[in-house]
Order: sequence, then C-alpha cells, then structure tokens
Amino acid sequence: MKNVFIAAYAYIAALIGAGFASGQEILCYFNRFGKFGFCGVIISVLLFSVFAYIIFYTCIRIKTTSFDDFLSVFPGRHTSAIFRCITGVFSFAVFAVMLAAFAEICAYTIGIPQKIGALIAAAACAVILCHGPDGIITLNGIIGIMLAIGIAYCCFYILRYREFHVFSYSGEVTGNALIYSGYNLVTVLPVLVVTSRRLNSGTDAAASSVISGMVLFILMSLIFCILAMYDGKINLGEFPMLTMAYRQNKPFGLFYGLLLGASIVTTLLSSAESVSEAFALRKKYIKAATVSALAYMLSGAGFGTLVDTAYRITGIIGFVICGIVLVLCIKTILKSKIRDI
Repeated sequence: MKNVFIAAYAYIAALIGAGFASGQEILCYFNRFGKFGFCGVIISVLLFSVFAYIIFYTCIRIKTTSFDDFLSVFPGRHTSAIFRCITGVFSFAVFAVMLAAFAEICAYTIGIPQKIGALIAAAACAVILCHGPDGIITLNGIIGIMLAIGIAYCCFYILRYREFHVFSYSGEVTGNALIYSGYNLVTVLPVLVVTSRRLNSGTDAAASSVISGMVLFILMSLIFCILAMYDGKINLGEFPMLTMAYRQNKPFGLFYGLLLGASIVTTLLSSAESVSEAFALRKKYIKAATVSALAYMLSGAGFGTLVDTAYRITGIIGFVICGIVLVLCIKTILKSKIRDI
C-alpha cells in the first residue's frame, strides 16, 4: 500500500504545480464558464484517472523499466522518435513555466527580484536531479501528501467567507477541459512510466489511479468554488489563490505561498525528469545543468503569459497525442493477454 500511495501522490504532485495550486489554470480554463465550468473539472479528473490507469497497467503488462521500454508500444522507430521529441519539448515548456512562477512568487511574497528567484529554483532543481528518478518520485510522493492536505485546509479556511457569483454559460467548456488535460498528461507520461516500477498488479494500478483522481477532484472543486465566488468582484492577480490567502491575513498568505512554492518544486522536478527521460539524457550532471539553464532563459516570458498561450497551444496537440497513446496502449494490453492465453 505504501508504494500505491507514493505512486498516486507522486502523480498528484506532478500535476498540482503553480498553475493548479495558484488557481490560474482553473480560472483560465473553467471559471470563465461559470457553473458549467464545473463539468470541465469533472471531465479533466476522469481523463487524469483513466490515463494514469492505462499507462500504469500497460507498463505492468509489458514489464517496462524505463521510458525507452515504453516506446515499444509505438509502431516503427520514426513514430517513437517523433513522440519522444514532442514529449521532451512539452515537458521543457512546463519546466520553464514553473521557473517563471517561482520567480514571481518570490517577488510577490518576500521581495526577491524575479531573475534571482528563477536562478535559485533552477540551481536547486539541477542539484536534486542528480539523485535520479527514483529519488524524485519518492520525494514528490511525500511532498504530494502534504500539499494535498495543506491546500485542502487553506481552501476550507477561505470558504468561511461565502459569497455568490452570477454564472454564465459557454459551450467551450468541454474543449477547455480537453486542452487542460492534454498538456498536463503528455508531460507527466515519462514520470508515470518510471512510477509504474513501484506497482505490481492491475489492482495496484487501479488503486493509485482512483486515489489520485479523488484527491484531484476534491482540490479542483474547492479551488473552483472559491474562485467562482470572487471572480469579477476583486482583482485576483497572477496567483488567484495566493491573493485570496493574503486577504485573510499575512501569516496565512505566507503559509499558502509556501505550499505554492512546494507545488512548483514538485512539478519542476517531474517535468525536468520527463525532459531527461524523453531525450535519453543519461549523464546526470550534464542533463541537470543543461535543462535548468535553458529553462531559466525561457522563464523570462512570464508566468501568466505562458499559461494562457504556450499551455493552450500545447494542450490541443497534447490531447490528440494522448488519444493516440491510449489506443496504442490498449492494443498492447490486448496483445499481451492473447499471448498469455
């Protein structure tokens, strides 16, 4: 059970980065559609859970030990090479966004210049990356449990002040749910493959997927409700949930800032590891330095801009790719079962 929980919360930690924990993603992709945006939350959670289960189960069936092994589900060397490249580029984009977010949070909470904040995060991430994927998965799993509890507590604390918001409708909510899921799932795929080494059966895969889905649903629902109450009434800024936390009192704002910083670190590590797995960067010191340095340069574009532009573009492509991956995985599972017979 320990490995099941570590796998589930490592997956959660990889997803609840700055965009999720700050509320910026949920505000951009769901709250703008009012109460119907909650349907998008449900669709996204279902996609997260189903995707994790199928990837975990595929890896267990074909006994993968690395992302290279997983690429065997793709027909032909060129197809797998294209997918490897796309996964690496997407993961790198997420890494750069997290650096930008960390820099802005440092500036917002403790007044550190953004360039210095991004540099500190990039250097720290480079050091941790040198410990390899298994260490990162374990660390993210432990931090993920604390993040889930901390964010849920903060949401309930803020919800003491209940207000009502006039909701609007838009038929685009389903499309936004697919976009939101698309860019997240492509980037965490290599991490899921590495994490699957901790699971021993289809039951383990199902348990980890259900646990992660339930926790994500609770957190997304709470953040959605809070932002629905205040969106349009106050200026929520770049980090809506952090703004709401500071409205309670400064110590509470600093506490949520700490949670937000930790969520950024977990996604930083996951996305950086995804880059190294996708591009098969084996020399750990070189991969850590290279990935961190390049992402630091890209992070200057700013957090909000990257979330609403780069994420939206990669999300459309990502959803299509995820659909292809799921089809190939299901075919692989069926073939392995036929061979067993």
